[in-house]
Amino acid sequence: MRPDLETLLISPEQEQKIKRKLPNRMPTNPTAQGWSGKQIQKFLTRALFDLDGSLYSELKSKMIATKDAFAAVFTEIDAIRAQVTNISELGEEQIAEILTKIAVLEEEIETIGGFKEIEISITEPEDKTKDKLWLKIL
Repeated sequence: MRPDLETLLISPEQEQKIKRKLPNRMPTNPTAQGWSGKQIQKFLTRALFDLDGSLYSELKSKMIATKDAFAAVFTEIDAIRAQVTNISELGEEQIAEILTKIAVLEEEIETIGGFKEIEISITEPEDKTKDKLWLKIL
């Protein structure tokens, strides 16, 4: 199943929530306008760590969505691995189906992680560049 990659992006609504809590919404000279040090501290803390609309809350939700997207891809990889116990026992149709699934997974991993290539192998590759995701079949 293809993960919904749109959930990895910050929506315009989420962006507006963050912007509403930015420090530029405070008065230019808050103490002169009656703000206490505690009020300033509370305002800045909410901008960073509030449970909704803060930088932390939005970053956390995107990290969870990213984890879920990768989990979905790796679940597919595990399903393929379960099918392939001994490749010599497979027919041409089964091999073609597995290759199609691998191609789809390559596309999903590239989209999610920005990898240019994916290599699935039993042995460790010689070239371990940053833009290649390597998965070892155990």
